[in-house]
Amino acid sequence: MDLFLFTTDVQYAREALRAGIDGLVVDWEHVGKEERQSSADTEINHDTPDDLRRLRRAVDAPILVRINAACDETAAEVEEAIAGGATEILLPMVRRVHEVEELLRIGRQAFVSFPNFAHWRGRASRNCALARLTS
Repeated sequence: MDLFLFTTDVQYAREALRAGIDGLVVDWEHVGKEERQSSADTEINHDTPDDLRRLRRAVDAPILVRINAACDETAAEVEEAIAGGATEILLPMVRRVHEVEELLRIGRQAFVSFPNFAHWRGRASRNCALARLTS
């Protein structure tokens, strides 16, 4: 299991990498997230493509970008993440096969994982799957 840190702070990222984390996450997912998670105590980030480019220039480590759930902008977000230096792209809330097929059209490899429905939070979750794209 790899340990990834959600941050766009370059200094903090460098310190965490020296301490042994495996990579970083830049979190672009925000569309509809406040509504979906209104009853949850979660952090909602508003990271940007500029954050990704700044981190990529500063560190030589894997950087995952979590984009928004599949929508009309998915291909553009994937292409921008690849151009910005993302090592992997996370597509949250995958519900249909064609969403993964679209990722494969753009990238080389996709990994799809499913929530733990045996756990009560998994059963309560509306998320169906998560796809990871390796560029």
